[in-house]
Amino acid sequence: RSQRAVLGRRLQEIGLGILDLLLTARKSPASARGALLVQADIELDRLRYTVRLCHTLALFTDKQYRYLSGLLAEVGRLLGTWLARYNTT
Repeated sequence: RSQRAVLGRRLQEIGLGILDLLLTARKSPASARGALLVQADIELDRLRYTVRLCHTLALFTDKQYRYLSGLLAEVGRLLGTWLARYNTT
């Protein structure tokens, strides 16, 4: 329980970082979007692992974890679509 505040702040920082990357990608030229979306995808993975750690440490109930996992899956699907469109690598 002593790590609750640390992990909560971590979740906020990663989530806001993803938001920043997506907003930057939205305003960037198409040639630069791919790299920004790849970085957002990496951050989304970090967020997933942090959420999983919180659940393992019993900081989330099973119901909260299922709900949040569903939201993260939806963001992942959207991001995957955008990556397929803009990633030229």
